[in-house]
Amino acid sequence: MSVKNQNLSRRLIRLLKDIMAGTLSSDKKRDYILRCIHAAFAPDTVSLYKVNPLFPQELLLVDLKGLKSDVFHKNMLSSEEGILGEVFHLKAPFYIEDLTQDTRFNAYSTEFTTFLGIPLLRGGKCIGVLSIKHKEKMLFSEEGIEDLETIAITLSEILAQSFSQSFSLTSGSDPVAHKITGISLSHGIGLGISYFYIPENISHKILSDNPSLEIHRLEGALSCFNATISETLSNLSDNVEKDERLRSPLDILESYRMFSQDKGWIQSIHDAIHTGLTAESSLEKVLSDIKLKLLSSHESFAIEFLYDIEDVTHRLLNVLVGDKKISSLKNLDIDFILVAKSLGPAELLDYNHPHLKGIILEEGSITSHVAIIGRALGIPILGWTAQALTQIPCGSKVIVDATSGFVYINPTDCILNAYTNEIETNTLSRTSSHKALPPSSPPSQLTSKDGVPISLLLNAGLSLDLNHLSTLNADGIGLFRTEIPFMLEGEFPDVQTQTRMYKKIFDLDQDKPIIFRILDIGGDKPLPYFNHPANPNPLLGWRALRLLLDRPSLLKHQIRSLIRAAHGKDLYLMFPMVSEYVEFELAKKIVHQEIERELSFNRPTPNSLKCGITLEVPALAWQLPKFIQHVDFISVGSNDLFQFFFASDRCNPSLHNRYDVLSPGFLSFLKYILEVCRNHGKPISLCGEMASHPIEALALIAIGFRTLSLNPSCFLSVKKMIMNLDVERISLFLDPLLASSDHSLRKKIKRHAHQNLGLTV
Repeated sequence: MSVKNQNLSRRLIRLLKDIMAGTLSSDKKRDYILRCIHAAFAPDTVSLYKVNPLFPQELLLVDLKGLKSDVFHKNMLSSEEGILGEVFHLKAPFYIEDLTQDTRFNAYSTEFTTFLGIPLLRGGKCIGVLSIKHKEKMLFSEEGIEDLETIAITLSEILAQSFSQSFSLTSGSDPVAHKITGISLSHGIGLGISYFYIPENISHKILSDNPSLEIHRLEGALSCFNATISETLSNLSDNVEKDERLRSPLDILESYRMFSQDKGWIQSIHDAIHTGLTAESSLEKVLSDIKLKLLSSHESFAIEFLYDIEDVTHRLLNVLVGDKKISSLKNLDIDFILVAKSLGPAELLDYNHPHLKGIILEEGSITSHVAIIGRALGIPILGWTAQALTQIPCGSKVIVDATSGFVYINPTDCILNAYTNEIETNTLSRTSSHKALPPSSPPSQLTSKDGVPISLLLNAGLSLDLNHLSTLNADGIGLFRTEIPFMLEGEFPDVQTQTRMYKKIFDLDQDKPIIFRILDIGGDKPLPYFNHPANPNPLLGWRALRLLLDRPSLLKHQIRSLIRAAHGKDLYLMFPMVSEYVEFELAKKIVHQEIERELSFNRPTPNSLKCGITLEVPALAWQLPKFIQHVDFISVGSNDLFQFFFASDRCNPSLHNRYDVLSPGFLSFLKYILEVCRNHGKPISLCGEMASHPIEALALIAIGFRTLSLNPSCFLSVKKMIMNLDVERISLFLDPLLASSDHSLRKKIKRHAHQNLGLTV
């Protein structure tokens, strides 16, 4: 890069502030900056791509200065591959001086020799790519690349401003989360990007003076339709012996074929053609006549039959006009949720592929053919979701909970994680069927290979998580995150609503203990309807028990609801983010006040009541010996405890993997807490993410933990590890290592487990 060009680039940087402060539109600012880059660096081509807000796997060409290339400058490219995809995923400048010498990308060398790509970053995400290409070899200095990175920051701002507000890429967060309700037509949970299916009004001629030609066209369309149905029937028939659920779709499609061959229906279309209508208009006329007759009957079966007739008619119309509709959805390579007013069973079979994760319909019924096929294929379907097409933005993140009857639009990370875990667990349960686990230990008692009893509990946050108590033979719920149901509401649930919610959970407990963690809101779990003040360090700020003690009515209402729901049950309450004993003392005092209140009204109370703490603030560990006799149980919250122990923000990507939970210091700290509890005869467990990974669970057991609470999706792998673990041998190996100054013991534990215990963790 010449001195002259470098001076031009520096001059452009000095102009950026004035450009951004000016009154030009975003497009004109972008155009001006790209022209200046073209002048300063003298490349053959400067191009700017942005991420498609609907489909993040696509890069869309925004602007181009200089020569156009057939290889590079398509209007849309995949962010998953190619040289631009490399820049997108690296999130760092990518410079190749000579493309002919790089075997990965020498296909591009037919048009250019030098390539420089600069990512446009915002909120930790790559929202676009700036690319500069030279036909001749060009040397870019470090200063020149740095200048372009500075310029790219400004381009990121301009590009972000041009994105649709509905996708909130400018702030790096999703639009406001909300939910809508519906009726479950096919149970299950699906997660994906919303995609609309709206049948187009097919444009066609209305009149024709050649009936013979129109009848010939109709017969051709019927022949093509029947051939497609026959092919689908053949595919289903080949698999029906393996999966009896496919019998229903088979029967429904057979009825479709029979209807398309119905002589009376075909004759009605012929009659309409002979009145001077085209084949398309004749189909629509016959459909309209049938609609009038069926809708006047007010019978539910008539409505379902009408859906099927509309489905057949629409497909025939598509064939007649050249099959223009079916379908861009087939080419999607991301998980999506189909949103439609209604859907025919044949259309569902058209769109059934691995990336279809659920369906949301404005209409539909439990007995509809589309619901029957959805249940057979295991596709979650929610029907009668009022105004789904207007309430759900196309391209937004959507969770379809067709078990509970809810759609969550742009869910918070906490809700998203809860449902993701649920989906993973369901998938694991279906594929494993628990065949890999030998039935040597009774379901009520898990023991290690050398006979040490270990209790495995589940982390939960949704009522449907309770189903895993039986499927996984868990000993109970070691952590029920009560804030998650709150996040699913549009406003603070009152005492009656909360009581019903907790009663439902108790009804599913199978007489196993459930530890309810009191509301842990604030920090990284804000409620959309609660005014959380701005906080530069939210995880260290006004959250959890601190917030509840300052707003005691919230705490009183939740405890009151739990007491009422726990009638005839054992109630376990766990208070989060306790920093000193006095906070727990105040909370426990409110609990006893609520018990006395219920007794004063002669209302039933729980059989027993236990109050514990989530130990996640290091300061509390050193106070334990002084107040532990006043606590019924302790559960270590390893997620927060770890980040506070190392003063390492778990949400900061720059600190990811910098520190390890398997460091000697952290394991020694956990062992100290464990020994204090044991010396005072207090139950202790661990309920963070640490328990959900086999190697970390192994280390916890080695230092003395005998009760772990983990995510359902990880339960089987941890259980299998325990059943093959010699606790005494791993404890003897690990104990002396706790005094070491190693950064992490992970590799040593892993190697020892493999070589000496025959375990792969």
